[in-house]
Amino acid sequence: MESLNFEFLRPKYAALADLGAFAEAYAYSDPSSAGVKLRAFAELLTGAIYEKFQLQRPLENEFVKLLSAPAFKSAVPAAIQNPLHAMRKEGNQAAHGSPLSVETSLYLLDQAFKLAQWWSVRALAAEPAKLPAFKEP
Repeated sequence: MESLNFEFLRPKYAALADLGAFAEAYAYSDPSSAGVKLRAFAELLTGAIYEKFQLQRPLENEFVKLLSAPAFKSAVPAAIQNPLHAMRKEGNQAAHGSPLSVETSLYLLDQAFKLAQWWSVRALAAEPAKLPAFKEP
């Protein structure tokens, strides 16, 4: 599925681009599903961060434990950690039946886009000035 905002990830991280595309598609019609897709996006990105920076994984492989591990917290700026936690929390709530508003799904989508830009600069050596601007679906 083609994404409006995440195609620049597709050559190396197609799964992230796909999750972003699904979140875009659901942002208005089913914001809770968008939240679940963005939680999956955040978890997949977190795994890629661990792999790229060769961080020691905690014994417990739960998403919250990965985000809270000392190795992760020392290697990843708070400006990146915070939206990952937000996607985790909102996505969990959406997955367990709590409704997610359109406004929240759009906010999380924008945050995922900013994370994707950061990841492209850090992992793919992208030039920030050459990255696209966010387009609301």
